[in-house]
Amino acid sequence: SRCRALMGKLFVRMHQSSRQSAIQQKSDAPETATVKRMKSFLTWMVQFLCDSANPASSFDRKWMALQILKEFTTVFFAPTDKRKPRYAEQSKLWHAPHDLDHPFEFTPANTMVLIHSVIDSWDKTRQLACEILQLIPGKLLPGFETPDQVDTLVLWTRDLIASPRVQESDAGALLLR
Repeated sequence: SRCRALMGKLFVRMHQSSRQSAIQQKSDAPETATVKRMKSFLTWMVQFLCDSANPASSFDRKWMALQILKEFTTVFFAPTDKRKPRYAEQSKLWHAPHDLDHPFEFTPANTMVLIHSVIDSWDKTRQLACEILQLIPGKLLPGFETPDQVDTLVLWTRDLIASPRVQESDAGALLLR
């Protein structure tokens, strides 16, 4: 969709301009006001998208929010080789280390919204939410750091896989992935 493509371009431009300012700035200098505003905007954007993707949202609202969230995670969280810019030429800016690569941490609430989207009744939202969860950096998902939390998720996933309903077994398989 056009909106998703435009948001993807915005994220790429923000990523590259923040890298440019980081290269021009001294390493011991404090974070610039522009980078602080970008981080604030991106934090607000992800929270807004997660709020839009809550289980009570309509399909259209949830689908658009998940598409834009996928663009966001692809630009800011995916490994460098998987996030080659589709909207801009690759340059040395793309590979320079930078603190806006991970502008914030996903919260347990954000993770739960995505997990609930994986068990949604629409196949497209289930698949897209699973792809986003796979792009979140780190070995463990936020909110599932302790063995008890992981055990709870695995038991719930096992119950979903064993369900005779196709939707639930698909959701369980996606979560197990």
